[in-house]
Amino acid sequence: MKSGLFLKNPSIAGAFKIKMVQLFFHHYIKKNIDAHATRNFYFLSPKKPSTFTFNLSTNMTHNSYPPSPSIQDFTFLNPSKSFLNQAAMVMAAILLFAVVYLLLIAGGVLLVYLCGWFSIAMLSVSINKITIALAIGLLGLSLMFFAFLFKFIFAFKKFDTSGSQEIKRDEHPRLFAFIDRLTDELKAPKPKKIYLLPDVNASVFYNSSFWSMFLPVRKNLNIGLGLVNCLNMSEFKAVLAHEFGHFSQRSMKLGSYVYTVNHVIFDLVNNYDKWDRTLEGWANSDSFLSIFARITYWLANQVRSLLRFMYGIINKRNMALSREMEYNADLVAVSAAGCEAMISGLRRVDFGSGAYQTTVDYLNRALGENRIPDNFYTLHKSVLQRMALENDIPVVEELPLITGEHLSRVKPASRVVFQNQWASHPEQEDREANIRKVDLKTEISHASPWQLFENPEKVQAEMTQFMYANVTMPEGKQPLGKAELLAMYEQDLENNKLPEKYNGFYDGRLFMDFDIENALAEQQELPAFELIFSNQNKQNIAAYFSNIQDIHVMKAIKEGTIDVESFDFDGVKYNKLYAGSVLDKLEKEIEAQRQWFKDVEATVFRFHYRQAEKVGKGEELRKKYEAAMLLANEREQYQPFAAEANQYLQVLQRKPSWTNEEAVHFMSLVKTLCHKLDHTLNQSEKKALPAPVGGIDAGAPISQYLTEGKKPQFNDHSFDFENFASFYGQVQGIVGKANQLTLDAYKEVVRFQAGL
Repeated sequence: MKSGLFLKNPSIAGAFKIKMVQLFFHHYIKKNIDAHATRNFYFLSPKKPSTFTFNLSTNMTHNSYPPSPSIQDFTFLNPSKSFLNQAAMVMAAILLFAVVYLLLIAGGVLLVYLCGWFSIAMLSVSINKITIALAIGLLGLSLMFFAFLFKFIFAFKKFDTSGSQEIKRDEHPRLFAFIDRLTDELKAPKPKKIYLLPDVNASVFYNSSFWSMFLPVRKNLNIGLGLVNCLNMSEFKAVLAHEFGHFSQRSMKLGSYVYTVNHVIFDLVNNYDKWDRTLEGWANSDSFLSIFARITYWLANQVRSLLRFMYGIINKRNMALSREMEYNADLVAVSAAGCEAMISGLRRVDFGSGAYQTTVDYLNRALGENRIPDNFYTLHKSVLQRMALENDIPVVEELPLITGEHLSRVKPASRVVFQNQWASHPEQEDREANIRKVDLKTEISHASPWQLFENPEKVQAEMTQFMYANVTMPEGKQPLGKAELLAMYEQDLENNKLPEKYNGFYDGRLFMDFDIENALAEQQELPAFELIFSNQNKQNIAAYFSNIQDIHVMKAIKEGTIDVESFDFDGVKYNKLYAGSVLDKLEKEIEAQRQWFKDVEATVFRFHYRQAEKVGKGEELRKKYEAAMLLANEREQYQPFAAEANQYLQVLQRKPSWTNEEAVHFMSLVKTLCHKLDHTLNQSEKKALPAPVGGIDAGAPISQYLTEGKKPQFNDHSFDFENFASFYGQVQGIVGKANQLTLDAYKEVVRFQAGL
């Protein structure tokens, strides 16, 4: 399943934790390397019916191990032609890397030889301070560069398990018996260790080094308790079978090779270690020899640039292979649990992940008072069921029953379709289509996977304590309960609810800016309420916003930010070279839609203004509209600051080692951002609210609310994560408040005019 990062100790909502920055590199490797490299896949051969024998003390019943489909023809498990083609391309990319790397080593050997020969030649002519210094410098340069090419061999990658808890066989014998039986059925290796995590996820991982390519490494299994909380027994079996499907039967080392190559490149390109510190100390010395250190650093950077290019080649192909591996592993899961369990499991994992994050968000609010729950998972289940109700999804056996009709409702419409070459997993609909090709059926067990655990309530409570280990509730404070959390949820729904009389006309958007004076001067007859708030107008607005999203995608394709060879637009396939012409077409459409939208918005305002005038509230409505549009424009001023701050955060995350020049340049960029933000805040200080919004009085300067009187500061004399994290948190806080204030103003206008 898709991997994700869980923060062991959730912070108060809106606060930026420096730990996120410090842990990013581990997460980046885990998500973009380990998640695929640990899936050392195996080609499947037809299974034969097996007889399983278990110790009766494990109490493995029909409910605790759902039946598998009856299968006569196992050829569907054979790798597809596309699978084999992608595997061949990955192997070719790895071989290309091997050739390039051998050439680099040969170059390193040649450099050592030439520097050694030249040093000996110099010393044979004359031995003095200058020739000795030159000889030492040349030999140091060549040997340091040669060491740079080999430093990865001694690196060892240990998977971080600090956010998980290892469990033993004697603690949960039924769970281990379940996994034993499943791995036997799939003829997959049993996990070396099993860990429990808090979130909605399952994955296989292992510690590794360069030698993992040649030596067998036993894998470990992660099981997220959030996953257990949102699946039935058949779906749980399917999800675990999917993970073990990556390791079933005849070993193919390709995944391990890609993993190791990724680590070689990553280590050489990004890792700041003893080699870098030694070279940095040499380069910063006052001696003549520092020149050779700078030359070595320049050579290493040229190699790093080449390897970054190689990394792109290998991983683009590896992502394509990873998607084929997902398809194959899905079919392995189908062979163990049937099509229905795998499809419903995928849907529930996705829905359960959203409910999990929502639960965390609500609990983050309570952290302000140092309140935590006794049992996170009872709250998660409640939110899961409440979200289903909100989205008109039936709840069966305590779990949401998500149909294809629901997926079609929530899937945003798009006229641009392309294959994301950097996606590790296929789209949900593509996975389901692949699964349905097999059409294997079996009886579904609706029992809860929690029955595989000894004393589930204790397991849930212990994981809750683990999640909030650094939070201590003061005496007299009660744990946050299900009723209170759901009350918060209901209150949010009520706060965000817009009048139903508008038929969704105002949902999910802000006001389109229009000229209020021109609208009031317009004498044209107003249409009826039903015509203004018709389904057609609602669909036209949705089409406009969909085109806005599509135009961003088309710009990214044209500029190469989205790296594709072709794309579909309105069902027609285009080469990427035609992105510009499609972009022009979209821009013309959007311009016409924007003008239509402004006209409709002005008509709506005139309609309600006439109603307001009848009760003496025309001027009040006008000021509310002015406030809402002023704040929407202000919001647009602040959005780029959040985007730019995120870019700088990504730079910090990707680059752990810096030269002094790079650090100074980076700090100057951030300082410039700070100045631009300060200038914008000064402009906002001159703008007063025409009407009260969100509890802020009319006439109050906008910047006062956004900053709470504290303008953002950045210390450009201190280059460290904590300094940037503090500034980043201030920027995100300002942008977040601008967003919230704009939404508050928008909702107040809609509700005010609805009550006229």
